[in-house]
Amino acid sequence: MDQQAVAQKAEEAKAAAIAAYQKAKEKGYFSHFNEYNESIIRPLKRVQSVNVEAVKSELIGTLTLSPPNPEANFIFYNVMALLLGIAESLFVGLILGGGFISLIWNGALGYMVAYTVYWNMLCSQEPTFMLYTLGFLVLYCLYTFFMMYSTLLLVIPACIFAVKCFCNLQMVISGYALYKGVGGKIPQVNVQL
Repeated sequence: MDQQAVAQKAEEAKAAAIAAYQKAKEKGYFSHFNEYNESIIRPLKRVQSVNVEAVKSELIGTLTLSPPNPEANFIFYNVMALLLGIAESLFVGLILGGGFISLIWNGALGYMVAYTVYWNMLCSQEPTFMLYTLGFLVLYCLYTFFMMYSTLLLVIPACIFAVKCFCNLQMVISGYALYKGVGGKIPQVNVQL
């Protein structure tokens, strides 16, 4: 590929990035950072009281895949997964010698992914975005399970990945309830042999 072709591809990429930025701005992607940051600082803000009946209701809702308050569950587990990701980055960056730049990169990337998942599921209310986000969360759940399994000898990272996998699974369950709440339907795939 010659220099002129590379310059042309760079211009196309720049135009696509600007168009994506404008579309995100139109849809309100950048307008919910304060809400999300508040939920990071105060993840239990929505919890009014803790009693045996509420815990029992949450457990039954989780086991039957129909959480009583999917929005609050989704926010809580999203924030917990983000905080666990930051803890994992701290462990790898500071204790295992991953480096300070890796720590900052993983923290910033983790925040952007967590915010995007939050925005797609709770702010956009677009079934297509929500369905893609659910697919991403399922794949990420599988990834964290694999990472847990592959780091079993390093006990602390394995525990972090196990709890993170649980949080991601809870986001899938709550996210599916949110998705159904906006009229989303799982597409049918016809396979003929």
